[in-house]
Amino acid sequence: MRSSVMRATILTATAITLTFGLVGCGGDDVDKADLVSKIKSEPEFKEIPSNVADDVVNCMADVALKHADKADLKSYVDGKIKMDEVKGVGADNKEATAAAGKCGEMAVK
Repeated sequence: MRSSVMRATILTATAITLTFGLVGCGGDDVDKADLVSKIKSEPEFKEIPSNVADDVVNCMADVALKHADKADLKSYVDGKIKMDEVKGVGADNKEATAAAGKCGEMAVK
């Protein structure tokens, strides 16, 4: 039971991260530490088991920093837009989807 709840939580967190618009376009630099803090503040990520939370969130931040629209990502970190408003990631970005999926898998191993 606990395993299925944890898996559902991780999959939800992964799905939310995948809504990041991960299409790189120059612009504002986003500090990884700030992004990690912002991701950790999301309710979906608070339920990730503490023994893997840092690894999962850092992995998700790396995916976002590699692929995200930088201006949108900066706006997300600054609290101006919600996570699901960052353009690009989803089924249309197979590389980012696969990378974020691997991050989520870290939490259920």
